[in-house]
Amino acid sequence: MPYNNSMKVKRLRLIFLIFWLILAGLIVWFKVVPNGQVTYSMAYPNKINLFGGKGFIGNLTPADRVEIKAGELAKISGDPVYFSVFTPRTFSEAKVTITYRDNLASNTPLIESGVLVDNIVWRYQLASLENKLLDNSFSGWEKIVSDNLVLWQKNKTFSDLNQFLETVKTKPETICSDGNLKTCLALYNTDFISSYKVEKIPEFQVINIPLQGAHQFYFIAKAKQPLKFSFDFADLNLDKKGDPVVISIYKGTDKIYSNTLTDNFGGDGLGQVRNFSLPLSYSNSSSSTELYKLEIKVGDDIVIKKIKEAPSALLAIERLHPVNANSLPLSFWTDSSFINLTTNNPASKQTIRFGDQDFALNESYQQFEFLNNNLGLKKVSLKKDDVILETDGVFSFSADSFFNPEFKKVNQHFVLTPETQYVLASYQTPLKKEDNFKQASVVLNTKDAYRENGKYSFMISVPGLSLAQSGNLEISNITVEFSGRTIWDKIKEKISTYVN
Repeated sequence: MPYNNSMKVKRLRLIFLIFWLILAGLIVWFKVVPNGQVTYSMAYPNKINLFGGKGFIGNLTPADRVEIKAGELAKISGDPVYFSVFTPRTFSEAKVTITYRDNLASNTPLIESGVLVDNIVWRYQLASLENKLLDNSFSGWEKIVSDNLVLWQKNKTFSDLNQFLETVKTKPETICSDGNLKTCLALYNTDFISSYKVEKIPEFQVINIPLQGAHQFYFIAKAKQPLKFSFDFADLNLDKKGDPVVISIYKGTDKIYSNTLTDNFGGDGLGQVRNFSLPLSYSNSSSSTELYKLEIKVGDDIVIKKIKEAPSALLAIERLHPVNANSLPLSFWTDSSFINLTTNNPASKQTIRFGDQDFALNESYQQFEFLNNNLGLKKVSLKKDDVILETDGVFSFSADSFFNPEFKKVNQHFVLTPETQYVLASYQTPLKKEDNFKQASVVLNTKDAYRENGKYSFMISVPGLSLAQSGNLEISNITVEFSGRTIWDKIKEKISTYVN
C-alpha cells in the first residue's frame, strides 16, 4: 500500500513537471519566437482566435472613420485608419495581408498600407494593396512583369525590363523624344528621382517665412561645391518634452550627412520661447552638378524662423506650414493639379486663390482639397498664415526659382496624357476571391520601424476617401506575418562577436 502511494506521488510529480515544462516551453516559444517567424490575425466579424487577433492586433481607429458592429464586417469610411500589433520581440519584416471588399467610387482608386517609421513627424512607410488605375487604364499597352516590378509601354520598344532599366541608367536621354525622361515616364510606388537631369540652378533666396514643424526641401549643388546652410530656429516650449533638431542631407535615397542638436531645456523653459541658430557645412566630393534633399526633422514645438544660406534655391517637398509671417499675403508656386489645405486655427479661415480660381477654407480642423487642372505653374495666395498646405509635388517660394525634379505619379490625381509612353510601378494586382472579396499583401521593412510598449503601428489608407465621402471599404481579415532572426542566428552573432 505505501508502495502504491509512493508511485502515485511520483506520477503526479512527473505530470506536474511535464506540465510546467510544456508551459515554460510555450512561454519561451511565444516570448522569444525562436524560429524568427510569427503570425497574428484579426477577423471580422470577430471570431475567437487563441493565438492571434485578440490581444495582438488592436482595433481599427479612429472611431469616426470606422464602423464596427456585432456580426458585421468592419467598414472604413475615412482616411486613414490605424491598428497596432503587439509583438514579444522586434522583427525585420512584416507581410500585411488584407481581405476586403470595396464599395469605393472611381475617384478613390488607391488602397495602401504601411508601418510607422518615424514618431517625430509621424511618417509611415506605405506600399500598395490596390491601384485600379494600373489595373484598368493601360489595356492594350505592352506589359512586362519581373517579380513585383511592372513596366507598361505604349509601344513595344523594350523587350525586357532589365533592358529598360539599363537604358534609364546609362542613356536616359534616349527614352523620350525631347530627351527629358520626366516627359514620358510615370511612376508608382518606386523612386527614380536620382535620374533627374539638372537644367538650371536657381539662385538661393533667403526664406523669411517661418515654417512650423518638420519640412523637406530639394536643392541643387555644383560639383565640389560645399553644402553650407544657416538656420534660425525658435523652440516654443509648449510642452515638457525635449525638442531635438535632426538635419539630414540625401543624395538620391542615400543619407550622406546627419546632425542632431539635442534639447536639454524641455520643462525648464516651459512656455518661454527659446531662439537659437544652427550653421552647418558638409564637404561635397561629387564630381557633377546634382540634386539633393534636405530634411529638417523636428516636432511642432520647433519653428524654422529663417533659412539664411543654402547652395541654391530650396523647394519644399509636398508640405508647407507657414506661421507668424512678418508680412501678408503669402505666395507659393506649384505645378500640381491639387492642393490640400488644413488649419487648426479658427482665425485662419479664409478664401485662398489657387491659380485663377478662388476656394473657401471655411472650417478649422478639417482638410479641404482644391483642384485646378490647368497645366503649368500656378500661384497659391494666402491672406492669412497658420495653414498647412500639402500636395504630391513641390512648392517654391518664387516663380523664378521653381523647378520640379519629380516624375508624374499614377495616383488618384493622375491624368493620362499623349506624352506618357511608359509607366513603371512596384505593384501586384490583388487576388480575387468569392463574393467580390479581394486579397492583397504588402511586405514592409520593420527593421527601422517605430515600436513603443511592444507595439508596431500600421495604417490602412484610401487617399481621398475622407474628402470625397465615396463609399467604404469592408474589411474581412487582417493578417500580419512577422519574420526576423532566429535564436540560432542570435547565438551565432554573439559567438562571432565574442571570438572576434
